Amino acid sequence: MREAFLVVGYTNSFEKDEALENLLVKLKEKNIPIFLVLHNIPNRKILDLVDYFLYDKENPSLYNYKDTHQYNFIKMSTNETLQTSLDISNYTNHGLAALRMMWLGLYNLKGLGFDKCHCIEYDTHIPNMNEIDKNFKLLDDYDTIAYNGFDVNNRELMILIQFMAFNLNSFSYEELEFSPKTETKIRQCFLDNPSFNGMAELVLSSLLMSSKKYLFKNHKILDNEDFIIDLSNKTPFKGTQSLYSAFPYWDVDNNCVKLSLANKSNKDILFEVYVNGTQIYIPIKVSPKSWSTQELFVSLEEIITISFSVDKKHICSYNLRNDLTYEKFKLVSTTTKGNDSVYSQLTTVIGFCGTMSVGKTTLVNALEELSEFKDYKFTTERSKYLMSLGIPLNTDSTVKGQSVFLAERASELMCDNIITDRTIIDVMAFAKCSKSMNYLEANDFCGFANNMLSEYDHIFYVSPEGVDIENNGVRETNADYRKLIDQNIQLLIIKYRHKIKNLTEIRGSTEERIKSVKQAISS
Repeated sequence: MREAFLVVGYTNSFEKDEALENLLVKLKEKNIPIFLVLHNIPNRKILDLVDYFLYDKENPSLYNYKDTHQYNFIKMSTNETLQTSLDISNYTNHGLAALRMMWLGLYNLKGLGFDKCHCIEYDTHIPNMNEIDKNFKLLDDYDTIAYNGFDVNNRELMILIQFMAFNLNSFSYEELEFSPKTETKIRQCFLDNPSFNGMAELVLSSLLMSSKKYLFKNHKILDNEDFIIDLSNKTPFKGTQSLYSAFPYWDVDNNCVKLSLANKSNKDILFEVYVNGTQIYIPIKVSPKSWSTQELFVSLEEIITISFSVDKKHICSYNLRNDLTYEKFKLVSTTTKGNDSVYSQLTTVIGFCGTMSVGKTTLVNALEELSEFKDYKFTTERSKYLMSLGIPLNTDSTVKGQSVFLAERASELMCDNIITDRTIIDVMAFAKCSKSMNYLEANDFCGFANNMLSEYDHIFYVSPEGVDIENNGVRETNADYRKLIDQNIQLLIIKYRHKIKNLTEIRGSTEERIKSVKQAISS
């Protein structure tokens, strides 16, 4: 079996060249070919470290905030909320470019006769080859190996695109070819799934991985081995967007454009503001770890572009005529009053998903005792009752049996203000792991069931970390089966993330979980 490394990236600075060089030197220890794909031409030293190099001049970008339905909410006062999508959508999203490099690299490696490859982003620190060696061996049994991670803002479950492994024999040339049709499909995937919020990880999972047999490993494995993913955002040459936030918004009360400026660094900074290419004001000073608003004394109709710089270095720009239009701008970034804000809307259908014996029922019962949830109806799974009727459970579950569980979950979705300790996701995961259901039966079942996921206002994924199995006389106590259910739940969340309105991972003690639930629902 021929193995190779696929390294991708865009190294447009000395520091990024250095990160790439350090990675390549480390990979050379493995003594297998290295295929490098970049959006720029590297120096001779880097070229001497690789076996194959592909220069991809095209670096297509996406302007995701134009069509996003994702919002961040900032409490301005007791009854006023700033509702904006501009600060959480990538101003210039390079997800398409990243996927393009992966597709091109995988296609060419397959054409060169390689069987397995490890795809690694240029700014990855690899302390040793242990995990890579394990993954190459695991590719005998799996099509793809990926790691989970969590978005730093809302902890949404996702995959780490920066470190993955592929069995190239499991993919056809048609699947890996980056044709105009492929690019259109990727762009459409971003457009059709606003909840992806520009995340290439979720597009990759949806288009290239969902139909394959893949292993989903915990990202903590990498943390424990001292791997550093996305090194360029963890060093002094990290991008400015991680340090500063700047965007315009519409003040409803005063009918004017204002600026929101946030300084996440440890020092005073000066924001420079440009309207239609011309700098206005003297630079606006913002203290460390603080946030400020500033009225823009220019009418909305006069504005074509607004851009922001710090120390003469550009950080972000907005086009209010071509990309957004004035009316769209008033919708995606505006102040709202009282109950007019999406922020204040009542969450009505709340579900907890997770493998067996992770404390879902305990948590739901604890919530029922709290006054904050007095207006909610609570339901817990009736496994014991269904078992008494002769309905097979766990690994013995059948299409008929899982349909009963699905019907129960579907009936819950008809209620207002309900909290339940199981979701449609759980039902699908158990169907996937059933020994009595074949592959086609399980797929058809899940293909139908997933259509109801959008009915949940909030789904909480309950982590099994640190929780021991308890035998209640019904649930399966096999640790491997428990882990398999958890892995399938995570995979299903990734595959159908675009259909889930709000998703939060919770862990820890019951008290810690209650705190997380309250915080997630209120914010």
